[in-house]
Amino acid sequence: MASREPAAHLHPAPASHGNVSSRRAAEGGTGFTGELVVDYPAVPRTNRRRRGMGGIGVFFTAVLAQIFVLGSLAGLAVAFPAETLQLVAKARLHFAPALSAPAVFGERGSSAAVPTDGRLEILRLEDRAIWRRDREAWEALRSKVAQLPVSHPDNEAVHASLIRIQMVYERPTVAEPPALDPREIFPTAATEADIPVASLIQVLHDGQQSETKRQRCAFLLQRQTSPAARGALFQSIQEDRSLLVVRQAFDSFRMLTGYPGRNCFDADEVARWWSRNAHTALGQK
Repeated sequence: MASREPAAHLHPAPASHGNVSSRRAAEGGTGFTGELVVDYPAVPRTNRRRRGMGGIGVFFTAVLAQIFVLGSLAGLAVAFPAETLQLVAKARLHFAPALSAPAVFGERGSSAAVPTDGRLEILRLEDRAIWRRDREAWEALRSKVAQLPVSHPDNEAVHASLIRIQMVYERPTVAEPPALDPREIFPTAATEADIPVASLIQVLHDGQQSETKRQRCAFLLQRQTSPAARGALFQSIQEDRSLLVVRQAFDSFRMLTGYPGRNCFDADEVARWWSRNAHTALGQK
């Protein structure tokens, strides 16, 4: 019997081959069997990772994003300082209660801890009264005391601001106001003692003069015993726009008249006392 050979495109497959198709063939009563496989085009395999950003790239991107945000905030703070401070203050007041432990409140309830725009306004007025010596800011706080009911959460804040302002101005004076140039006040005066009382009073009441000059004039008037000096100091306590000048006029007024009060900014009480004692007040050194 002639032997048959497999076709050219067929060949025996290894036993371990996973994807094969086989068939058995029996020819001429013989027991010849074998496995035949069909070759398919090889599918190329690749181990390349899918294109995308790795973990390191994500990390550096996040870092750069934070740097950009912080840089933008810093630029806005430089360009708009006042608005930025206000925004930070509001954010601080807004998040502070959430970050702190729950507090136990009294009869007023939790509303006393809620920040308000009124509280920010109180702080701004306090800053002006201390830093700029602005009497209008002081008067605005005084008027708030009369407007706010005792139960209002801002009532305590106003009282605390008034106390802090008074503490600043009631501290012992470190040094007396700087001396004047006598000839600038009165052309023929050689020393401050040569400046007439009328000239000192004129400078004291002149709002166009510097705060330092008005303060010095109020200081020099304490050495005078004339009714005009006492009246001028009383007027400054009532009207001068600088709390620093008011404080000096108050000190000189107490020395000349014996006024018993100690609140240098209670102009109403000074006025009530002066109305009763102006005709008998004596100059004191």
